[in-house]
Parts: sequence; C-alpha cells; structure tokens
Amino acid sequence: MSPRQKHLLAVDPDRPAKRQQNALVAANHQEVASAAGLSQSLPGEKEQNFKDDRLDRLERALEDSVSRYAQDWSPDAELLRRVEALESWGAIHSAANDRLHVKNQLLERQIESIRAEKKTAINQLRENERIHHESLTQA
Repeated sequence: MSPRQKHLLAVDPDRPAKRQQNALVAANHQEVASAAGLSQSLPGEKEQNFKDDRLDRLERALEDSVSRYAQDWSPDAELLRRVEALESWGAIHSAANDRLHVKNQLLERQIESIRAEKKTAINQLRENERIHHESLTQA
C-alpha cells in the first residue's frame, strides 16, 4: 500500500467501502440509464469518478516512481560509497603528504647545519695547517 493510500485510509477509514459503494451505485445507475435509454450520469457522479480515477492513476504513478527510485538508488549508493572512500583516502594521503613535507624541511635544515659545521671544520683545519706550516718555516 502506498504512503498516499495509507494517509487516505487514516483520514477516511471508510474510503474503500465508499469507493465500492460508489462503484455499485454507478453500475446500478448505468443499468437504469441503459434500460431507460439515458446516457447521462447523476449530477456530480461523473466528476467524482473522474477524481477517483485520477487519484488512482497518481497513486500508481507514485508507487512506480518509488519502485524505480529504489532500484536506481542501489548503483547510486555504491557510487556514493566509492566517492566517500576516495575522499577519505585523499584526506589520509594529504595528511601523510603534509607530515612528509614537515620531515623533509627538518632534514633539509639538519643538512644545512651539517654543511655549515663541515665548512667551519674545514676552515679550522686549514687555519691550523697554515699556522703549523708557518711555525715550520720560522723554525
């Protein structure tokens, strides 16, 4: 039973009985009209039948739409799950990339510091060698 039908039954629990009664009245009226050679409906009955038929068609269309939506949702749900997984992986990858970038910067600073120490040590060794060489030439 469609949500609309449930709603209509909640609002008017006698609706199915009234429809059945209307159908019986209409059938009876048609028999009487055909027997009398009349082709007109009772006043308002035609409009009510039209409204009931239209409502039935709309309810069936709604049920069909819900059914199709449920069938179409399954692949969409899978795609949505994949997108969410990719977004999650992207966030993890981005965080790991940021950590590696920070580590890389720290290592570059350490390398610069070591190069500076090396340069200082080489300059000190050269100065010591020059002093030693001068002391040998003076002696």
